[in-house]
Amino acid sequence: MKKRYLQLTGKIIAFILCFAIVFLFLNAVFSDLYATRARCFDRMEDNSIDAIFLGASQMFSGVNAQKITEEYGISSLDFGSDMQPMMTTCYYLQEALKRQKPKVVGVEVCEIFNDSITVERLVYNYSAMPLTSEKYNSLQTVLDGDKLRAVKYCVPLIANHSWWNQINPIETLRDLFFYNSAECAERGFLYRYTVEPQEIEYLGEKDGNIREIPDHSKDAINYIADLCRQNDIKLVFFKLPVARDWTRNDSKTVKEYMSENGFTFFDMNDNFGEIGIDPETDFHNGSHLNTPGANKTTDYFVQKLKSLEVF
Repeated sequence: MKKRYLQLTGKIIAFILCFAIVFLFLNAVFSDLYATRARCFDRMEDNSIDAIFLGASQMFSGVNAQKITEEYGISSLDFGSDMQPMMTTCYYLQEALKRQKPKVVGVEVCEIFNDSITVERLVYNYSAMPLTSEKYNSLQTVLDGDKLRAVKYCVPLIANHSWWNQINPIETLRDLFFYNSAECAERGFLYRYTVEPQEIEYLGEKDGNIREIPDHSKDAINYIADLCRQNDIKLVFFKLPVARDWTRNDSKTVKEYMSENGFTFFDMNDNFGEIGIDPETDFHNGSHLNTPGANKTTDYFVQKLKSLEVF
């Protein structure tokens, strides 16, 4: 009887171990399926980054961290994800400060007016991130305290179930085991050389409606500012040039808020000429710069950062 009991116990343990291995492997696969460019953060050496840039896709399409590192000697990283709300930017900064001690943190504010939470946003923003208490707490905040959904989106295998049929086994295994080189060498920056000529709505006469900054975004900004103060980090907010989905009224609202609260804010939509942005050649689409445009804004941005006498 005792022998049979031991055999049964051994089988149960073996089953649990096999299940755990398969689960962890599949979870890693689904983490990679919709992995953000933030994954290269894991490959950076501890305390090796002087400037970290946070935000949504406009950030890692418009600030060339690789160029800043190689040409200006300021070790930099774009640490962001698609459609990232300000609430989630707080979490990314928390994760960054676990391993890095930057001199500057730059936050792109393209999502400052948007606090809507969709499944797509949750998947893009959290799938590639490690399973930590900060991840769970951030999801609870974003989901207004919904603990069950927070647990769900902590686990990519569960969160990404609707994309199971999109897995390409060969590509997924390649990315899972050999992920690193290109995107990590690019330090999170997304190279885009396609050109889509634009008419710049921001510079037109039609400003659109006046939008208010949601409380969620204000709370996130204050939290980010507190973290930077506690860690003796220079905090800079900025807005990259866009062709649409941003108006002069938006700029005015953000400038007033930043000024009233004593934050440093650079709005590059005011400086198309100085930066040298050409609407015919420097955009990937209406919301994102291509690489030639990003290189221009990067050169301009570095000079602004240097004027703060941090580097």
